[in-house]
Amino acid sequence: MAQDWFAEALRIIGDTYYAKGKDYESDDAAPFASFAQVGDLFGIPEEIVADIFEANKLVRLRSLRENGREPSYESVADSYKDKAVFAVMALAMYLQQQSNAKTENTGRSGTGQHISVAQPQAHWATPGVSA
Repeated sequence: MAQDWFAEALRIIGDTYYAKGKDYESDDAAPFASFAQVGDLFGIPEEIVADIFEANKLVRLRSLRENGREPSYESVADSYKDKAVFAVMALAMYLQQQSNAKTENTGRSGTGQHISVAQPQAHWATPGVSA
């Protein structure tokens, strides 16, 4: 069976998010707390903060391509992983806001959309591959 690179990328994104979250968030912090704090400093929504961080990674990747140098500290793969995590975080923040708005307006939670959310796991299974 051919390698499912999309599933592998999703696994890596999840692993990166949860690993870095352990480094940057306190145990009692709300999800995305640091993004909300940065947003408060600059008067912008937290998902825009994630968009800006993602754009920064894009600029770094473009610079590496244009100058043809290998990075000294952060690999190209690390930049892609971080960029992907920021994009998924922005979506998660957006979904959370939509859910909160719906709850405030109707007293019910949820966006009306069914979205499967992956939870942190020791091993993320690749579809079609038994562990």
